[in-house]
Amino acid sequence: MSEVHRIAKELQRTFRGRAFHGPAIEEALEGVSAKTAAKRSPAGAHSIWQIVLHTTFWQDTACKWLKGDTHRPSPDEDWPEVGEKSEAAWQRALADLRRSNEHLRDEVMLLDEHRLEDPIFEGMSKIYVAVHGIIQHNIYHAGQISLLKKING
Repeated sequence: MSEVHRIAKELQRTFRGRAFHGPAIEEALEGVSAKTAAKRSPAGAHSIWQIVLHTTFWQDTACKWLKGDTHRPSPDEDWPEVGEKSEAAWQRALADLRRSNEHLRDEVMLLDEHRLEDPIFEGMSKIYVAVHGIIQHNIYHAGQISLLKKING
């Protein structure tokens, strides 16, 4: 198996399951309703819904970067606001999250392995580091979702 395939597999594991660390994002989100997703913790941490939008945003951003986009997100883009808080809107947010992961995984699979050591774009980290950063980001937020689900569920 090539390094690109191994990276894509790790990205998939952190999202869909069979991850070494524990529940993947989709596993952590099982059974979360729109009401639970929108609830903030007593300490004011981001809601599960905000984490879903944030994770979607960063997977989409990494995918765009791999396609040649050089836009650096602003702090306002980093944590998108939750708009409508209906069950239908929550299901759309989950569908967008899945789509963003699939698109990123597909884009990683298209990479020429020799490019892994190249900067994602001028002044940025190497492609290898950036994609592994998204993998680590998914793991971090899967843990947050799991904790918030217990607190707010």
